[in-house]
Amino acid sequence: MAMKLINANKKLLFFIPALFLLASVNVNGQDDEDDCSLAFSIPEIALLDIEPTGMSNISLTLTTNPESGLPVATSGATNDDLWINYTSCLATGSSNRSVSVHIASGSVPGGLRLRLTSSSYSGSGQGSFGTPAGTINLSATPQTIISGIGRCYTGNGQNNGHKLNYSLSISNYNLLKYNNSTTIQIAFTLTDN
Repeated sequence: MAMKLINANKKLLFFIPALFLLASVNVNGQDDEDDCSLAFSIPEIALLDIEPTGMSNISLTLTTNPESGLPVATSGATNDDLWINYTSCLATGSSNRSVSVHIASGSVPGGLRLRLTSSSYSGSGQGSFGTPAGTINLSATPQTIISGIGRCYTGNGQNNGHKLNYSLSISNYNLLKYNNSTTIQIAFTLTDN
């Protein structure tokens, strides 16, 4: 009986090294991965326009009151047809932008005051929109009408962005003079703060 055990041990001794030999065999397969580098570039953007396009000429008219002793009527001296649209993508380190407005050419006739009010944002855009400054009296000196514009777009056309309301009022009757028509140019500028 002892002989059989030795023979079985020899078979076992042969079998164990064969297992190690099989386990150490390397299997190489096809490489199915690769790398690709992508570079991203996002431009700095500062765009502004007045909408609707081609309709930015407005008329404000004072009219005669039908009754003597009453002031000149200013009811026809308002307009709220125009909108400010903008797109803003700030550079790294820039905090925000603002829109300023001023009379670029011409002047408001003596005795009159031209006011501009910008509404709060409404529309189909996304991002961090600006905050309107309220009503300002337009002059040749640039004034901020919208501040705190971040990274955003307002949407394009009417009913997107900030609605503009122009109004003409009498500031001093002593300075009023007959003037058939006066034309002035209003300039809007989108700038970094």
